[in-house]
Amino acid sequence: MNDDGRYDSRRSKHPALFRAEYLLPTIIKGVLTQHIPLNAEAEHSIHTVISELEPDMALLCCANIAKEIYAYEKSRELDLAFLGNLSEKIVKEFRPVCALAQTNPDARNAKLKALLPRLAERMEKMMDNLELTKVALEIYDANAAEILGILLIQLHGQFLIVDQLIELRSETLFYEDIEAEEDMFPALAGMTVRDDSNIIPFPPRN
Repeated sequence: MNDDGRYDSRRSKHPALFRAEYLLPTIIKGVLTQHIPLNAEAEHSIHTVISELEPDMALLCCANIAKEIYAYEKSRELDLAFLGNLSEKIVKEFRPVCALAQTNPDARNAKLKALLPRLAERMEKMMDNLELTKVALEIYDANAAEILGILLIQLHGQFLIVDQLIELRSETLFYEDIEAEEDMFPALAGMTVRDDSNIIPFPPRN
């Protein structure tokens, strides 16, 4: 994003973790202090940067931005403690997973599969908090409220992606279970039943 709020697409080549932890939070700090105007181009740029991130990275980015808003408003004697505490918890929980994107992508993908329900849960909680905080800030700080509105839109979109991934994963596991049952049919067909007993002998192991 340039000083006039326009986003330079070449900067998307920065690692996602850098954009989530430093680039966008620093830009937001500039918007809050009114060094960067929050015009239509700037809003579009913020949307673009977050939408290009994967869901876990997008949540980390939103949490880091929320931390900037919390710190800025606290300096103006408005204590948004719940926003600050939740953001800090999300950063501590998901930052280690996001960091694997640079060092061990395969390990990150494996961890994310297991963390999808937790990711969805944290996104919902964050959205609820952002919505309440946005209402509180609409009169007190219009810029901060507008930023929270952007985060809400982006998190909702990312949440839908995570929700679809959870559904697809559940369907995959379901069909894997069906395939496992079907694989058992040949063995079951090879069984013999003795009329004088309720014992079903399985074929001997080789």
